[in-house]
Amino acid sequence: VSQAFDWSLTARGARGTLRLLNLGFPFAWHAIDLDSPAGRRREQLYGAGETTFEHQLGAFAAAVLGGRGQNFTDSAGVSTMELVDEIYRAAGSSPIPSQSALA
Repeated sequence: VSQAFDWSLTARGARGTLRLLNLGFPFAWHAIDLDSPAGRRREQLYGAGETTFEHQLGAFAAAVLGGRGQNFTDSAGVSTMELVDEIYRAAGSSPIPSQSALA
């Protein structure tokens, strides 16, 4: 009997453990479990089965068409990319250079 593919992510810290179940296809089924000294908490959020791309596209369209949508600051974008760079380093790779660095 073959074992099912485990597409989960676990982070352990001093105050507990966070586990994201079904990282690859969260629109089909997912859960976020937080285990702490206070006990276990499970979070799940389901819409109509939209993919992450559909959510991103909807937010972009809302911002362009009606000025609505999520407002992110420049510093939030920079912080996000710094985090992505750290993930690359932790995985033993080099961060992807920016377009301006390649010019």
